[in-house]
Amino acid sequence: MDADLKIIKVNNALVKLLGYSKKELLGSRITDIVLPEFANCWKELQLELWTNRKPSFSIDTCIIKKNKSVIWCRINSILLEDNGETLGYTILEDISERKTMENDVKEANNRERQFQQQLLEMTINTQEKERARIAEDLHNSLGQLLYGVKLNLDHIKLDNSGLQKHIAITIESTKDLLVECIKESRRISHDLMPSVLKDFGLQVAIEDICTQLSRTINFKCDFKGLDTKLPNYLEKAIYRIVQELAMNLIKHADATKASLRLGIDQDDILVRVEDNGKGFNTSKIEIDEGIGIKSIKTKLHLLKGELDISSTPGKGTVISIRLPSKLAEENY
Repeated sequence: MDADLKIIKVNNALVKLLGYSKKELLGSRITDIVLPEFANCWKELQLELWTNRKPSFSIDTCIIKKNKSVIWCRINSILLEDNGETLGYTILEDISERKTMENDVKEANNRERQFQQQLLEMTINTQEKERARIAEDLHNSLGQLLYGVKLNLDHIKLDNSGLQKHIAITIESTKDLLVECIKESRRISHDLMPSVLKDFGLQVAIEDICTQLSRTINFKCDFKGLDTKLPNYLEKAIYRIVQELAMNLIKHADATKASLRLGIDQDDILVRVEDNGKGFNTSKIEIDEGIGIKSIKTKLHLLKGELDISSTPGKGTVISIRLPSKLAEENY
């Protein structure tokens, strides 16, 4: 080819491959027999060889044969000088079979990703349904029973004798415990089935967790990119992960100050929880980790996420979680 991509010489193998005669090929431009969407590939080759003076350049492109069928070709072109003219010595290799195999593999991978996606969504939704069932039982069954016990105790009338006073004190103490049990069953029910996530979205639901934490310690929340809408299953998973992290912080950290950062960008979903608590030896985490961390790891395995825990005894803990946001984009 010359600098204008005009064909000036061909061999018999090319004639046989494409089905055109030498007369039909000579004098025509190579871009005349490529699919229009691949014309830019040849313009790039032209630029790199004749303008940027690269000694060689390669592209994959589709060429239209004489019979109107299309083949994939690997193009390898090098510059050479001939009678004062700079030409592109070009080899065309038919790679249609390889491309077909690559497409088959890609389709198989897509099917596998779709299956994993369906499995992930089904797993998370099943967990949420079970949580909802337990929450309803707590609220409608256990909570009502506890309230009934308290009402019965309220009806007990005692006189002012010493024994009766002792019993009265015990009953009042028991009633106080029942009130706390009722509150706790309601809290657990709320945690199991948070209507705020469904009604107001992920950011408001996470802010609700932060508000609850702020009653115990100095807690700050930062958000970035949460205007990006995520699939429901993914929002549920993120909410549960943050909920587990918050629960672990309250139960184990002994912190006075903590922060949560949740950000979503083009590639990743990032969760970072940091506290100034007692910290721990990370080398023992595999032995000592509780249900909360195990639950988080299970979700991250399904979501293809990463967990990093950095902690030093007496100097607090930083937990970072990274999830691929493109997991949602590829399948939705």
